[in-house]
Amino acid sequence: MCGHELNLDISVCSSQTVWCLRKWWLWDRGLLLSGLTVVFLPGAEEQAKRETAEKEKRLLEKRCKMLQQKLETLETIFQESMAQMREEIKRERKNLLRGQNERIQRLEAQIKIMTGNKQHTETDCTPKIMENNDREDTSRPSWWPQICELLQELILLMVKFFSCI
Repeated sequence: MCGHELNLDISVCSSQTVWCLRKWWLWDRGLLLSGLTVVFLPGAEEQAKRETAEKEKRLLEKRCKMLQQKLETLETIFQESMAQMREEIKRERKNLLRGQNERIQRLEAQIKIMTGNKQHTETDCTPKIMENNDREDTSRPSWWPQICELLQELILLMVKFFSCI
């Protein structure tokens, strides 16, 4: 057979193997003959596996980048939320302390009023120790004023304690 042969190779990739379809035409004595030959390419299967692995790798890298961006966004949102929560806690603490201070001041004012009334009703807060001749004994110091001061301080501390609860 003398004539001209024309070959056209087409590679087809399936999930398992790679085949080469060879379409050929033969021109001989005015007749056109054609045929289809299937040829297995031995190194093509490994190449297809490599290409598939590269595609999967690119997809995984793309997904990894997307997840990293989401993580960064969530971290930013978390940091902003934490800052807002800190500010809110500071405001609440400040308001609470302001309220406690106001209650303490009112109670201190009431204590001052009550102790002032007590001092006006009692003309002398110091007891007099009389001798047989009805004179005051000035040789011994009187503990009564110190006791009154300590009681006032105790009342003030109790008010502060109970207003903080």
